[in-house]
Amino acid sequence: MADDLYAAADERAREARRAGLQAKKDEQPANTARSYLAKQREWKKWCYTPRPGPDGSLYTWPDGELVTPDKLAAWLNEDILLRRLWPWVEEWEARFEARARRCRWAQGGLDEDDLAGDGFLKLMRRLRMVLLQDLAVLQPRFPSLPFFSYPPFHGPEWDEFAYAVQAGVAEAVVPQSLLVQRAMPELHSLLESTGKAILHNSQQLTSQLARQLEEGIRDVQSSLDALLQGRTPITFTGYFGPGPSPGPSQVPGLVPGLDQPSLQAPAGPPIITGLPKAFTVQDVWKQWAEGFAGQPAIQGLEERWGARWRPGNAVKVQFCRRKVIWDALLGRIAQGKSEEEAIAELEVLRAGKSVNQLVDKLRQRRRRHRHSVE
Repeated sequence: MADDLYAAADERAREARRAGLQAKKDEQPANTARSYLAKQREWKKWCYTPRPGPDGSLYTWPDGELVTPDKLAAWLNEDILLRRLWPWVEEWEARFEARARRCRWAQGGLDEDDLAGDGFLKLMRRLRMVLLQDLAVLQPRFPSLPFFSYPPFHGPEWDEFAYAVQAGVAEAVVPQSLLVQRAMPELHSLLESTGKAILHNSQQLTSQLARQLEEGIRDVQSSLDALLQGRTPITFTGYFGPGPSPGPSQVPGLVPGLDQPSLQAPAGPPIITGLPKAFTVQDVWKQWAEGFAGQPAIQGLEERWGARWRPGNAVKVQFCRRKVIWDALLGRIAQGKSEEEAIAELEVLRAGKSVNQLVDKLRQRRRRHRHSVE
């Protein structure tokens, strides 16, 4: 609460000072105000120009262009020293400012715009301050440098400026990384190179693992695609009947020790849960007559086991749809055509479409034929 009251009182005092300055400014004669206008612009520019602090960061005066004793002393010191070093900078800056108002050379400006010259002046102004600060820091270590025998690098203004800069440098905090680098340069370089090597190895390992993961995903995807498209057959074989029959000595009516035929349980039908996908009529016929994609011939399975080899609903649906093509082929062969002719005729009817679409087309033909007969 007390801090808030103090801040409010301080702000009111600043406002009062600003009001007093404005009142004094309003009372000035026109010629006096005009003569002070250039200095006022220079003062405002100096107040709002960022300057380096003791910690290296840039700051501006928090009270803006308000005139205070400390600020005025700092401005006089910097202004006096800066104007003694390369004094022609201010003269040319004034001409560039006049050029911004479209004034020509006779009016105190320039006849043409010169961006390079403007940038050079800004650089020289910056280097001027850098030179003053650097020499102020170097003076205690190298007092015999020839710079310090020429103005503005000696005198009361310079001594005060150098003392302020040296005090700011003494209070500056050096980063711990820089202290380590200064104290143990070899250890610092070793740690830095080790860190880079570890980072490089980790990046290589990451890329290698990513490639292996991509290859594994592609293999799994290809296997799943082959399984879903029916290119990978799934066949279950074995006998699922009762357990093994008793040995010959346990069969009633047989005399032990005599030559007797071995008794073996009959093998059960192979259990097939799905038919591989067929892409042509030739594939469908081969599946019926010879076997396809590692599965036995459907004709042999039907003749030996009937429907017992296809107990599942999915394989039953597939069998019924394929049977439409098998019946069409067998019917044409029964009419005296060869297998090749029958297959070629259905391929023409398929017209490059899928086998399932051929099944639908044959069913439609069969239904139309039944309706016409009826």
